[in-house]
Amino acid sequence: MHIKDVLLVDDEPVFLSALAEGLKSLTGKRCNVITARNGKEAIDILKTVMVDVVVTDLHMPVMNGLELAEHLKMRYPDIAVIVASAFMDANIELALRSLLVDHLADKPLDLRELTHTIMAVKAHSSMAVRPLGNEMRG
Repeated sequence: MHIKDVLLVDDEPVFLSALAEGLKSLTGKRCNVITARNGKEAIDILKTVMVDVVVTDLHMPVMNGLELAEHLKMRYPDIAVIVASAFMDANIELALRSLLVDHLADKPLDLRELTHTIMAVKAHSSMAVRPLGNEMRG
């Protein structure tokens, strides 16, 4: 199986660390995990490291998840984007859908579900968006 290079982006250091460790634990050697504390830091990382999947929080200082998703879809269309939030409203969800993000996830994240989603997304295909349906609850 292809090893996924995953960039996790969240401004809460304890959560970010726990998510990275949990993802490494559940995927074994199937994921390389890199972390960033905000969208700007993620963009700086992507200047030197290519990844298959970015999992980003929505609400962060410096550059939020919506701005990061927009940047990724314009500059790195082959990177799958998963946006997670505990507070999603209809306008934000519509904006994310228009950007063709690959998946929306509720926080708190179910680590097993997130792992499955990361391993399932097509890293080099931004041609189709998965249905986002009732996955988001505000």
